[in-house]
Parts: sequence; C-alpha cells; structure tokens
Amino acid sequence: MRKLCKICLEVKDYELFSKNCVNEDGLSHMCKECCSAYRKFLREKHKKRGKNTFGVARARDFSVCFE
Repeated sequence: MRKLCKICLEVKDYELFSKNCVNEDGLSHMCKECCSAYRKFLREKHKKRGKNTFGVARARDFSVCFE
C-alpha cells in the first residue's frame, strides 16, 4: 500500500511512515525521511537560540527547507 507524505508530496510505501495511532490510518502524516529532516531543522533552530528544548515550531518555518 502507498500513502502521500504531506511534506515532500511524494507517494511512498507504508513502511516508510512511522506509526501514529491518532491518525485514521495509524500512520504519521510525514514520511520518516521528512521527519528526520524536521527534527534536524528543530535542533539547528534551537541551537541558534541557545535553547536545549525543542518546543513547538511552525510548519511554515520548516516548509522553507523544501522550496
């Protein structure tokens, strides 16, 4: 089976998505690759601010990475 990643907009196999019981299909809305890139983006963003916690980032900040 295949699913659309909401971040990179590519259709990928189910095994490339993490589990998320909140969603209807039981899978995350973003693929593992985009999730990894998102976490890296958060680490860099907070490293620049001098904070040790991730907190909440806005999706529009992250979407710039894919343009």
